[in-house]
Amino acid sequence: MVRVLAAALAVAVTGCSFSSAHRSTGADDGPIADAPDAARGAPDAPRALCDPADPRLRACYTFDGNTEDGSSNAYNAVAVGTSFGTGRFGQGLVVGAGDSVQVAGGAGLNVTQLTIDMWIRPSSIPAAGLRAGLVDSGNRYRMFLYSGGLVRCGTTNGPSLYTTAANAVSAGAWAHLTCTYDATTMQIYVDGVEAAMVVQASTIPTGTGMVIGQNNPTGENFDGTIDELRIFGAVVPP
Repeated sequence: MVRVLAAALAVAVTGCSFSSAHRSTGADDGPIADAPDAARGAPDAPRALCDPADPRLRACYTFDGNTEDGSSNAYNAVAVGTSFGTGRFGQGLVVGAGDSVQVAGGAGLNVTQLTIDMWIRPSSIPAAGLRAGLVDSGNRYRMFLYSGGLVRCGTTNGPSLYTTAANAVSAGAWAHLTCTYDATTMQIYVDGVEAAMVVQASTIPTGTGMVIGQNNPTGENFDGTIDELRIFGAVVPP
C-alpha cells in the first residue's frame, strides 16, 4: 500500500503545472526575476503634435480633416477651396491654384525668436523665376519654395537665405522643413539636416494675420500637400 501511495504521489506531482517568478537563461546564469512592464521601462506613449501647455508654441495645425489650431491661442484658419488628402501623418491640407488659407491670428504670432516647422509634399515645383508661398505672416516671417526645389526662409527686417543645394525638395516626395532664427542666426533644415545658415542680427517685426500655402497678398499658391505645421516663439531644432 505504501508503495502504491508513493507512486501515485509522484505521478500527481509531475502532472501538475507550477508558475514561477523566475526564469533561467542557462545552467550558469541563475534565476532572473520577471519585472513588471513599468519596471522594465515600457515605451512612452507618442506625444501629441500640439501641446497647448507649451508656452513656446504659438500656432499648430495637424490638418487631420480640419484647420483648427491646437495651440493655446486657438488661431483657427479659414480655408477656401482646399481639401484634405493623405498627409505625412494622418491627413494633410491639399492646396492648389486659387486656394486660400487665412489665419486672422493675434499678438501670439508676434515673436522675438522663431521656428517654422512643417511637412510638405509638392505636386509640382515652381517654374524658373516663380515661387510658391508655404507660410507668410505678413511683415513678420515667411517660408517659400522656389524653382529647383530651393527653400527660402526670412523676415522683413532680418536675413533671407536659400538652401545651398538645388533639388532640396522634390515633386512627389515628402520633405520635413524647419526654419529657426534666434535674432542672430537663421538656419534651415531639410529632413533634420542643416541645409543653410546665415548670421545677421535683427529683430522680427510685428504684424497681423498669417497665410498658409500662398504668398500674402499676391497669391503664388503652393501646389501640393502641407502637414503638421507649427510656429514657435523660440528656437526648436528638428
